[in-house]
Amino acid sequence: MNMPATTVLLCSLLLTSSLIAAPAQYTGSDAHKRYIIVHNDMPMTVYPVIESPENGNCSPGSTSVNRIIVPSGVRNGQTIKIYMPDKCWYNAGRVLIFTPEIEPFESRIGADQRTQKGLAAACYDISQGQNDEKPAVCYTGKAKASYPLDSPAQLTEYTFDADDPVTGKKSPDPDKGRLMTDIDISYVDETFLPVAMAIDTGGLAGYMGTALSYDIFDQRIMNFLQRTGWSSFAAYTQNNWQNNAFHDLIPFSYHTMGGYNLLNSVNTKATSSLYKPASGEAYLIEKLNVNEKYQPSNPSMAALAARWKLWLPPNNPCASAVVPASPALDQKAFCEDFRATVKWVWDTYQEFKSRDPNYCKFIGGDAKPYEIDETVCLMEHIIGYTQGPDGGRLPESVQALLRGVPWNDETSGKPLYQYNKWLLFWAAYDSAYNLNPFTRLIHDTKDGINAIAYSFSIDDKYGNFRDEGTGLIINIGGDSYLPNKTPYDPYQQYFVTWAANNWDHAVICGRTIEINKRQGNSRVSMWQSGKKADYCDVTLYRTAQSEPHLDFRLFEEPERIVTDSYTGKQHAVQGLQMDTQYCKDHSSAVLAPYCSQANLSPVFKGDIAYVSLKDEDKPKTTLNVPALVTGGRLNLAPGWLSATGCGLPAEAGNIDPKNGSSFPFAPGTATACTVSLSASAAHALLDAAFNPDGEIIPASLKCTRTDKQRACIGIMADSNNVNLPPPDAI
Repeated sequence: MNMPATTVLLCSLLLTSSLIAAPAQYTGSDAHKRYIIVHNDMPMTVYPVIESPENGNCSPGSTSVNRIIVPSGVRNGQTIKIYMPDKCWYNAGRVLIFTPEIEPFESRIGADQRTQKGLAAACYDISQGQNDEKPAVCYTGKAKASYPLDSPAQLTEYTFDADDPVTGKKSPDPDKGRLMTDIDISYVDETFLPVAMAIDTGGLAGYMGTALSYDIFDQRIMNFLQRTGWSSFAAYTQNNWQNNAFHDLIPFSYHTMGGYNLLNSVNTKATSSLYKPASGEAYLIEKLNVNEKYQPSNPSMAALAARWKLWLPPNNPCASAVVPASPALDQKAFCEDFRATVKWVWDTYQEFKSRDPNYCKFIGGDAKPYEIDETVCLMEHIIGYTQGPDGGRLPESVQALLRGVPWNDETSGKPLYQYNKWLLFWAAYDSAYNLNPFTRLIHDTKDGINAIAYSFSIDDKYGNFRDEGTGLIINIGGDSYLPNKTPYDPYQQYFVTWAANNWDHAVICGRTIEINKRQGNSRVSMWQSGKKADYCDVTLYRTAQSEPHLDFRLFEEPERIVTDSYTGKQHAVQGLQMDTQYCKDHSSAVLAPYCSQANLSPVFKGDIAYVSLKDEDKPKTTLNVPALVTGGRLNLAPGWLSATGCGLPAEAGNIDPKNGSSFPFAPGTATACTVSLSASAAHALLDAAFNPDGEIIPASLKCTRTDKQRACIGIMADSNNVNLPPPDAI
């Protein structure tokens, strides 16, 4: 969902005007289905602005934006709930958290960026709880263009849509089906305020973003800027602060941006409308210089280029007697693999450049054409991932490098460093393996702001989250309103999964999930209604009725210590546990045999697998529910010795009486057949009939207790199962 930085920049600088009209009030039945909750833990008032582009929503081709303004802001400790007026606010929405009061700030920016007031919006103060909504003042409006890119605000993004519960695909109507919410915090575009986001589902998943206090966040940004020499937006430097348009509205603030935005803003010589320097151009980025060939430069960009050149021919740090330090057990191999990854990515982008004569050419705001240095040019394209496939070696290699690790092919037998949870973003600011220090600022728990968020344009594993829900929560400067106070961890996500079969619906951790006989999965969470529970119950139903049902109870295992085979270091992991006996005791008798067929499994492969652990050490994170077998199964309680006929497998003729058992019918083309059943003190014949689809016809089922010369008792059946009780009960 994260908009490429190029798009954000161009939208901010180049939007053209269109006729403004007051937005019409939406009165349809879909009004107010979706909402955004903003809670403020900051010491100062913040001013959220919801902004949605008309293009991509209800006015294709328009360059205007719709807005909802909360003019009085959100005070410390206050919670405001804002309902979306209609579907025109759903797609590619943005919530900008401003620190200056909106109306005074807007009076100092371009006329095309100011909000023209429309109608009142539905906003409520819910500081005393969601059941105590008090009307709050807010209004809708329009602007011809978005706010300046370097506005004193933190950008967050959302999309409201829906999945079709029958097909599992995206619904054409975002308010019909399984309602979904997509969220991300765009620290790659700018880093200004500590913000956490969560889908409002009672804590079903951890939060995105950071829950740091404002003071700690601000200190870590300052430390990063001082330690790395990273550039800021020019309007926020000590030299220019008194010259910016808002210096008297807010205290001095740090405001920086990600690697691609920095490079692109320098290379395009982007300018700002929010400050006037004592002399020269008002460039968007500080310390920007232009030479006689109209080529721009910047110290941060030069330092970044030096990091990349260290790994490019003729340089080879791996040839030294002492290679750059890393956590890997085999440090030389790690170094060589890293250099090979850099070289392959670099060669790939050089090939892209060779096909496009304008790849590194620009025309700046001064209308002067120029070509930039190849190293700087390729860095911009790589860090921004401006070109390349959506999946495969290239994006994975770029992701690996920007996370400080090599990329190795899964078939090579080498360590898959690019997937190792405990190695990603490990490299300190001054490490040779750190090719983009900004990523550590975002992700590191000590040096950085400890955020689950985008740190570069394809940092999707940490940047984007989509799940079921009708609204979202934005908590600024803390976590007091977050229902789940643990950060989202892509490696520790629990699920229940089922194959395409005859399940109708499920209740998972208290939530009803429509299955409709389709393949799918759903999230499992110990967090329910804002509290962490001791277990999660998973109940699946054959029909829309309450019977028959299959019940599982899931727990989290105690944390256990494992050893990372790539580094030799120890870490704590945690997964799921299941009580099979609980399932047998609480499920409907007709489905109880499926309890033993269910299992828990870890993620064995891929970018969220614990690739550096032995399979037996990997935490089990998914409950796999068996399919209800079309064509039917014969499910036997303990005590039976054999069952033959109706195409039952050979092992059914020799059953361990201590255990229950389950076998598939295989009548072939026959529409009826007989099963002979034997136990130590019981014998029976079961006559079964099948429809053309191979399903059992329960009404035609007949069972005779041959040793007693009477009908069997206690048998339960449906179209897919025949369940026999123990021999002494039949």
